Amino acid sequence: MALSLAPGTGLSLLALLLVALSLPVLAEARSRSYDRDTLAIEELGEGQRALLLRRVQAAVARRSLRSISLQSASTGHVQRLTLKGSLDGLARLPLQVLAAVAATAAPRSWGSERDLLISVRGQGRYPLSLIYSRRGDLTVEQGPPMTGLAQTAAAGELRARFGLSRIVGRGRSWRSGELAVVAASLARLSAAERQAVEGLVLVRAPAWPGGRRHAGRYRKDSRGARILVYDRAFEGDRHGFLGSPQRPSPASMSTLLHELGHAVADFPARLAWQAVDRQQALQKRVYKDYRQSYRRYRSAYRGYRAALASGRRSLIQEREQTLLDRQQQTERLAGRLKRVQREQRKLARQYRKVQRFSPVLRSYRKALAGRRGPTRYGRTSLHESFAESFALYRGDPQALHRVLPAVFQWFEEGGHLVW
Repeated sequence: MALSLAPGTGLSLLALLLVALSLPVLAEARSRSYDRDTLAIEELGEGQRALLLRRVQAAVARRSLRSISLQSASTGHVQRLTLKGSLDGLARLPLQVLAAVAATAAPRSWGSERDLLISVRGQGRYPLSLIYSRRGDLTVEQGPPMTGLAQTAAAGELRARFGLSRIVGRGRSWRSGELAVVAASLARLSAAERQAVEGLVLVRAPAWPGGRRHAGRYRKDSRGARILVYDRAFEGDRHGFLGSPQRPSPASMSTLLHELGHAVADFPARLAWQAVDRQQALQKRVYKDYRQSYRRYRSAYRGYRAALASGRRSLIQEREQTLLDRQQQTERLAGRLKRVQREQRKLARQYRKVQRFSPVLRSYRKALAGRRGPTRYGRTSLHESFAESFALYRGDPQALHRVLPAVFQWFEEGGHLVW
């Protein structure tokens, strides 16, 4: 969801707030969640303060907001406003905080949190974490203004450092800044999690052929496993971030970590297929040896028949021993081939089992204990729930701890490392 607040006017802000305040007041949100939707609030100026203040006051009047606690990430200073009686304290709030509150204060935000980047003319971009209680109390954590998050990285460096197979572009080339986000995302993984990354192909493309709703995708087929990253992955970097306001990371990192989460969940199946693949190669070698041994046995048999026809006793004994040796060797190889084929069928069954339901997801489902995902998208399926939780665990662990504390502890104990 992208909404705009044009500097110097109140029209787009009014539209934004009408949307934000349109839902009826709820007694209490059911569960906590992390909101990844982007709010595209354009650069603010002091001329908009009065309008923003009126909108926040309207939200308070609608009982969409009970209190505001503003915490400075750099100084630790906490300013708390209980919004009962006089609202004079609102006027002392920083412009960026007023805009964030105006854009989000609504009962549907209760029990949720989100991270915003808001620009103030002449000051820079402020990272703000907005954490709503289930009853409408808002905590705003504000970091110092940022000048930028730009870094660079090279494809060759990433392949060498993380064991990636290839980094390619299909209709869109990788920019060095985008590769830096990839590098930062991979660097968040533990040594065990990086095993799931080795051999992956990273593909940059404009958009998913089925539409623009996807920012990235994890895919696996006969060509191997790959992560596709689309333009949409980087569109939110201007207005959002991932992590704490003290140390914000580009919002696009959440897409990379999400897709890496899919790779982690799929890793047991990839390992199982690799075992099947190795067994298939062994079966081919053993079968080749068996065929060669069988041909030598047939040749020895013909030699033995010829010796019988010659009537030469010494030759018959010699050829008979050769025939017996070749027969025993062939029988040994036939037995080995059967054992290899039996193991091949066993490994194939194991692969089909983990492919149908990853042991990572099986364990994760227990950790959820009936809960769903940490985000709205994460609630669409168990696969997406795990990927969203993994992205938060590696990108903003404190947010995951607030939203799904049991899942956070499960990650801490290595519950997802079941290979």
